[in-house]
This record gives sequence, structure tokens and C-alpha cells, in this order.
Amino acid sequence: MFETGEEMRGLMRRRPGLYLGGADGFALHSLAEVVLRSGAVAARERGTREVSLRMGADGSCTAVFDGWSCPAGVEAMPEEVEGWLSLTSYDPRGTRPEGVARGLVLPTCYDDLAMVSVFSSSLDVRVWGQGRAWGQRFREGIPQGGMRPEVLDVPASDSGLRLVFTPDASLFAEPPREVSEEVIRRMRELAALVPGVLWRFHDARSGREERILREQGLADLCRESTASSGPLHEPWSFEGLSGTTLFRLAMQWCERPGEGSACWGNLQRCSHRDIPREGLRRGLHEAVSARRAALGYRQVKLPFSKSALATGLTAVMELVVPVPIWHRHTHDRLETPEVESAVAGLVAKWVEEALARSPELEARLLPLAAVRAPSMRASRR
Repeated sequence: MFETGEEMRGLMRRRPGLYLGGADGFALHSLAEVVLRSGAVAARERGTREVSLRMGADGSCTAVFDGWSCPAGVEAMPEEVEGWLSLTSYDPRGTRPEGVARGLVLPTCYDDLAMVSVFSSSLDVRVWGQGRAWGQRFREGIPQGGMRPEVLDVPASDSGLRLVFTPDASLFAEPPREVSEEVIRRMRELAALVPGVLWRFHDARSGREERILREQGLADLCRESTASSGPLHEPWSFEGLSGTTLFRLAMQWCERPGEGSACWGNLQRCSHRDIPREGLRRGLHEAVSARRAALGYRQVKLPFSKSALATGLTAVMELVVPVPIWHRHTHDRLETPEVESAVAGLVAKWVEEALARSPELEARLLPLAAVRAPSMRASRR
């Protein structure tokens, strides 16, 4: 076990695959993921209005968080950013949150940017605000001097952060073209999770360029996913709190099979058998049963299989846990029976009310639930 930040930096350099999942294109995508996730959090917490990532023909990458600011004021900007990018002051033996016994624990996701610094042969950072600018260079995660004042010689927004880094060629293989596709896919997800923020991507090698903006967040993602499936209505959007956990949902039924359900927890995609989606299924069952009772159906409670949920329905949802422990345990806090029950309760209330306001759609959906029940029982025989 490492005792200092410098020892940890050395271990990371010797075994990059341990931290990035490999030393190929996947590893380079992992570095891009760190930057994009930090940009999404900066948009939520720091006022960032635009996140851009450019992959240069020379192998360099440039990331810009336009509008990024520091809550402590412009004078605190240089020190805060310098702390993120360096492991020299990191104390592996420091106080850990309750329940976390070992492993790398980062107080904010921005500290993840130290990985980008460690795995880059060079990294240049520039931060600016209120007409002032500072810059610093890192080599293999080691700062080359402190933050220095710079002349703000190009037109810029009021504040922002720019990183120019070159992944160390001695650690990584040549990036495959598929890396661009993965980065764009991730940008499209984050644009839905952080609505109203502009995302830009440019790959100088392939010439690929993307501009992504989702003003309505998850609803836009849902609408895009169902465009060719014959949507029966505009996406329904819901948002609510269960304790301190925020839950967002967009859903839409279509004439033809939909995309099923997808869930993110604190910007990370959840597993295909996650608890929140079980809560969604339960909530739909309860909503359908409640509406059948309200309309006088004889058989009120019906089985509602997972296949029935996937047929014709597309649902995208997100859970936001406050003050997460980055890298560890956020998903553990989402994979509990309490979370499933909370999601089920919110979904049941939302969908029951939405169905009551949509009699034509309800008239199509409730009979479908009745048809699916016998086939489900038959499959159990």
C-alpha cells in the first residue's frame, strides 16, 4: 500500500491498466470519460455553459469548460485547480468516510483529473476569470513550477478552464477510431443528464465533429430514441425527491417495441439488473392496478412482466445522490430495497395521474396489461 501521493503516482505510472482498465483505446476513452464527467459536474455545480473536447492530429487532447467558476472567488481559482491536478499533497492515510475501508477515495470528481495528469507526457492548464488568467504545466503528473499569471490575449468568456494534454505514448497503444464513437455516445448521455449545456467534439484525425444540446434533458433523449417506433404521445417527464435522493424520469409508449429502460446514478450508467428499474416496474404495476380499480375493472391486480414493460415502452431515468463518494459506494447507496420502494412509490403516483389525464392512451394501455397476464401465467406452468 502506498504511503504518499508520490508513491501512488509511481504505482499508477507502472500499472496504468489497474486504474484505466487497459493500455489500449479503452484506456484512452477512460481518460476522456474523466474529463467529460468532470465537465458535467462543473456544469451542475460551477455554472459551466459549454464543454468541448478536441482530439488533435498529433495525439493531444484539448478540453475546455467555458463558464467554469470557483465558489471561493477568482483569487482561489489557481490554487484549487493546481490541487486537482497533482497528487503531491494527497494523503492516502487521511480520514475516510464511514464505511470506506480502503482504496482511492476522492472528495470531488475533479480530483479524478489528477489521473489525466499522471498518464500524460505533458499537461498544460489555463484558468481565467474577471479578465485575469493563470497557467501551469505538468509532466507525468509532476508540476513544473507553480501557477503563473498569464496575459489573457484571446477573446474569452468571463471565466473558464482549459486542459491541453497528450496521453503518454510509452503507456498507451495507438487509439482506434472507435474511441471517437464512444466519446460522442457519452456526450449524448451527459447532454441529457445536464440539460441546457452545449457539448462540442472534434476529432482532427477523422474529421468527425459533433454539436449536442438537449434543452429538455431526458425528455429529449427519450424522444430521440423513439422517433422510429411510432410514439403514441409526447414523453412524460417527472422529477421528485425521496429523502435526499433526487429521481428524474422520462417515458414514452410507442406502437412498436421501444428501447426498454436505462438508468444513470450520479452520471454513471447503472447495471442492466439494477434496483431503480425494479422500482420502475413495480410502480407501473401499481399505477395500472390503481387505474383499473378506478375504472371498475373486475380484476384489478395483474402480473406485469419485464417483457411487458419493454414492449412499446422507452424509459430513461436518473438518480442523484447528494455528496457522493467518487469511485466507491455511490452505486451501493442506490442498490437497496429502500431505493426500490421509493422509486416505485414515485412512479406509481406519477403514472397514475398521467394516465388519468390521458384517457385515449389509457384506453390502449390497460387492455394490453390484461392480455399479457394469461401468457405470463401460462409460461409458469
